[in-house]
Amino acid sequence: MRIDRDLIQLVNTGKMTSGANWGCGMIIVDPVTEKILMAKRTDTHNYCTPGGKVELGESPLQGVVRETLEEANVKINRALIYDYEMHTAENGKNWTSFMFITRDYDATQIANQESEVEEWKWYDLEEALGMNLFPPTRKSLERAIEAGVLGSELDDNKFIPYLEMPTTASEVRDTCHCAYSYEEPERIFNTAGNNIAELYH
Repeated sequence: MRIDRDLIQLVNTGKMTSGANWGCGMIIVDPVTEKILMAKRTDTHNYCTPGGKVELGESPLQGVVRETLEEANVKINRALIYDYEMHTAENGKNWTSFMFITRDYDATQIANQESEVEEWKWYDLEEALGMNLFPPTRKSLERAIEAGVLGSELDDNKFIPYLEMPTTASEVRDTCHCAYSYEEPERIFNTAGNNIAELYH
């Protein structure tokens, strides 16, 4: 698909509003081994990459940065938006899902959000595709391969640009609020109210 200026603007500055349903997912790739970071979900017991629902007032990019911090304590430095899709869930709600990938991040203090996922581990792409994957994760991996940003050497000269990382505050919450997961409280990261840009220094 073509990543045009309007989509980039939506991803960077669009705001989730009441009545809308935006989802986001981040594929985290080791730049040396090309392995993918995944963990088993505690609710559906299949494997996923970080992601979840964009919260009210967030842009899709803010949402995926926050979800990645909440679920894995991985800080994203640069990311690509490589695809999106609109679909209707089994409950009848209409969703727009935004798909991101990164090879530039800080995973030195990786930790799992225990109420949502088990331990994060690195998997080869071929191995990952043979696993019991969370359906949105499988679709994201397949779309990343089709877009040429996974399974082949990434070419910075391709038409898909890196995104401008968010600099406005986005709260990293201390409770589990994923639509697919349990709701017991889980203290994760005390970064509420911080400017996201400050997390990368």
